[in-house]
Amino acid sequence: PFKWDPAVSKKLQIENPEELFERAKIEFEKILEQHDKKTVLWIAHDGINCALVTYLFGKSWKEMKNLEHLENTSVTIFDFDEKKNPKLVLLNCIKHLK
Repeated sequence: PFKWDPAVSKKLQIENPEELFERAKIEFEKILEQHDKKTVLWIAHDGINCALVTYLFGKSWKEMKNLEHLENTSVTIFDFDEKKNPKLVLLNCIKHLK
């Protein structure tokens, strides 16, 4: 699950989970608008990927902690219909590492 320590965030002056979630949401919506009906490859670290997947599942930032840990180099695939509704195709796949 997504882990976050509020004391560390405050000390290092970094994003809290809600800010991370909002950034993922905003950036993803920009990408979706700019690349309508195209294939997009999103590569990022665990935290932002967790935020994005949580958003695409229609959940709030508070539920990021319930998402399984996304492995390094794992592949997650979503397809989108004409109304831009996401459909999960593959989550956290690491078959390419074996």
